[in-house]
Formats: sequence, structure tokens, C-alpha cells
Amino acid sequence: MTRFDLCPILPTKKQATRWPPVFVWRGGGVIMVHYAHDGKQQMRGFFVETFSVMSFNIRGAFPEKQPARRWQNRADINTRTITARQPDLIGFQEVQIENADHYNRHLAGYHHVVGCTSPHEQKWVMNPIYYAGKRWALIDSGGFFLSQTPDVWSKGWDSAFVRGATWGRLQSKQTGAEIVHLNAHLDHIGERARVESARLIVAMLDEVSDGLPVIVTADFNSRAWAPDNEHELHYPPAVHRDKLPPGGTVHGIFTASGFRDTYIESGNTDHLNCNTFHGFSGEAFPPCALRIDWVLIRDGVTRNIETDGFDIVRDAEPPIYPSDHYPVLARLRLGD
Repeated sequence: MTRFDLCPILPTKKQATRWPPVFVWRGGGVIMVHYAHDGKQQMRGFFVETFSVMSFNIRGAFPEKQPARRWQNRADINTRTITARQPDLIGFQEVQIENADHYNRHLAGYHHVVGCTSPHEQKWVMNPIYYAGKRWALIDSGGFFLSQTPDVWSKGWDSAFVRGATWGRLQSKQTGAEIVHLNAHLDHIGERARVESARLIVAMLDEVSDGLPVIVTADFNSRAWAPDNEHELHYPPAVHRDKLPPGGTVHGIFTASGFRDTYIESGNTDHLNCNTFHGFSGEAFPPCALRIDWVLIRDGVTRNIETDGFDIVRDAEPPIYPSDHYPVLARLRLGD
């Protein structure tokens, strides 16, 4: 039998003297049962649990000149895009009160963690984590601001806005396995703020993760990659070359700290036409390597986390789009 074979029954004592370890489905996970030569069972907690994680910048409920971009006109397709995939965990960015009220009515079965709060509640864009209540239980949670003073409402470095991060420690109701999920939104203007925010997130996760597997979802506002010959490329006028964030700066901080990019780990390669931001233009947005929405993972001390698949979700009913970003969806596997 292979590592992932399932055995519906336990072997007899006689069979156990010649059988290799087997795997039995127990409580939503795969448990390995090893038999010593004397036939005695020696069980340990090997299991494989699969789940999915979405990262989605939803563009809030800001006033928009173009009717197609207004939240009330795209809320339905936005929600249908989510429910069609049924992600177990969702890291939202740019959630305002109107968005949250809609999700609380239409995303049945999800609970959420807000993280940072603001003295300006009506204008604050939250970065909540939503989790499927039947699948996960919240053990602990918190939030911090992406600044030199993360415990208080504050804008950091050269950031244009106050930015925050939300984290939750979650336990699977099927297997008891725990993970830490952090969700954030890095600044769209300040490159130093993005770099320092990445360092702060890594440092904070080292404090709160307690050796558990970690998932980071975010609108990083930083390109994971940019071509070396970009100065030679002729982008259309819609692409403001001076506003394109550099490639690899933030991404490199995370990968140097043991994080892996689920987009890459699932077999994809970076190229110009892998935008996750499209500015409500969909496929018409010029290819310029604006892959700025990522799902990153890091192994725990005793449990590994791996990628089974990844999608950039391009649902649309032009001129209506769920957001100015495409949501991204990673299918993950947690095991020993």
C-alpha cells in the first residue's frame, strides 16, 4: 500500500506480521496504523487533510462614477464567485461596513475575525478572515497595524494610508490540527512601507504561530516578479510604468523566511499575463505581471502544508466584475 492508500478495516494479528503500515480514515483525517512484528498496534497521528483558501480584494463599497463598479451592482456576482468555490478560509481586503453586512446575510455558515479596529469605523477598510464554521474553530485571534507602532492606530514609513493585518489561530473540527492564518493589505504607494510591513508580518508570525503551519493571504501591492528587460518593453498607455511596483522585493522577504508561493508550487510560472489586478477591465487589462495577490504557506514544526492546486478566478459578466482584483484560490494539503 502506498502512503495515501486507505484501508477500511484493520488487519488481523496474523496479517499484521507481514503487512506494511496501513492507513485508516478516522474523523476526517488519514491515520496511520503501524504493526510491529509481534502484531501489536502502534498508532500515531499521521493524517492528510485538504482544504481551500481564497484571497480576495473586493474594492470596498466606495462611491464610483461608473454604475458597473458600484457595490450594489456587483455584490451578487461577487458573492456567487465565492460560493461557487466554497473556500474553507477567506482572506478579504478592503471590506467596509456595507460589504460586511452583505456577507453576513449571504455567506451562510461562515464566521469571521475582524482584527484591527479604527476610530473612523465608517471609512476604515477591514481585512477580515472568514472561516467555515462547520470545519474550523477559532482558538485565538488578533490584529496589528503595519507601522513602527503596531499596537496603535498609525500609518507607517512612507505609507499613504493606515494599513493593518488580521490573524487567527484555527483548529480543524475534523482532525484537531491547528493552523495560523494571517491576512493583510500592504500599501499601494510606499515601497519602503511594503518592505517593512513584510518584515513586520514575518516577525509577528514568529511570535504568534507557536510552531504551527502558517498561511498568509494579502493584497501585497507588490509584484511577485518583473521581467529583467522591462525597460525595453512597450506597454500601452493604460500602464503607467512609473507606478508599477518593483518585482520580487516583498516576495523575496517571505521566501527567505521559509514561505512558499502556492501559485509557483502548483506548477505555474510568472509571466506578463498573470495579472491579479485588472482595474475592472478583465482580460482587456494590459499584461504587465501585476500578480499582487498571493497565498503563501510555511510548514510547522511537526506538520507540513503543501499545495494541491491554484486558480486565478476570472469570473465576470462584463461590464460587471466581482471586483477590480481577481480572487485567487489555493487548494492545500495538511499532514505530518
